[in-house]
Amino acid sequence: MLMMGFIYVLYRLRLRQHRLRDLAPADFVNSLPIKTFYHSKYREGEPSECAICLDDFDDEDELR
Repeated sequence: MLMMGFIYVLYRLRLRQHRLRDLAPADFVNSLPIKTFYHSKYREGEPSECAICLDDFDDEDELR
């Protein structure tokens, strides 16, 4: 039982390391341009919802 717990802990540590390695660096994310969404300036064909969470943009939302 102790061996299974040890293997599980190693598995979780490796999984965490892989997730952290796959993240974009903070300086890269901060360098992305920010666009403010305005309903009054919305044009047909432009996205009006987040492609990741599928939430609709509200007026004056800051987007990257």
